[in-house]
Amino acid sequence: MKKNFLKTATILTLVMFITGCANSSAKPSSTTTEAKALGTKTVYIRSDKASYSANSRIAQNIKDECKIDRTLIKYIQEVATQNGMRVVVKNDLSPDDVELKVEITDAISAGNAFIGHRKFVAIAGGLTKGGQSLGTFEAARRTGGGMFAGFKGSCAVLGRAVKALAQDTVKWMKNPKDKAMLGDVRLIPKH
Repeated sequence: MKKNFLKTATILTLVMFITGCANSSAKPSSTTTEAKALGTKTVYIRSDKASYSANSRIAQNIKDECKIDRTLIKYIQEVATQNGMRVVVKNDLSPDDVELKVEITDAISAGNAFIGHRKFVAIAGGLTKGGQSLGTFEAARRTGGGMFAGFKGSCAVLGRAVKALAQDTVKWMKNPKDKAMLGDVRLIPKH
């Protein structure tokens, strides 16, 4: 029994090693091709925190305690860097700068570690250059906290949704389309 287990484990390790080597020898994909189509690898944003939609009904404790407005921008910058792009905070934009505008339109923090997390965040945004729209999007993500959710606080779980939204946003920025719907599309609030 022990020999069979060791043999199986060895085979699996070998397969994972070979697969990893095959993937590492492949040419890295160009993640900035679409960004180059915009004429830039750098996108600018005017603040290190996202705005909240004027008509949102987001609970004040989410805004005060979880700081998802700052977390969203931080994650967008991190994910952009991982994908060969840069998102830079800059107030004085020139007409040639591509600007990302993003706002949080909704956030719900229901549940807790004991009864289960039920968190949700929705955002909207767009890219502009010289006052012209390059595309707009709306996105929503929900999460129950993932593995070990029972050991996570509400803000950490909301952060998971925000990180997924940052990934959606950067993927969209690489190839912006107008009126794109991203993430958990059916949860995007109706207007």
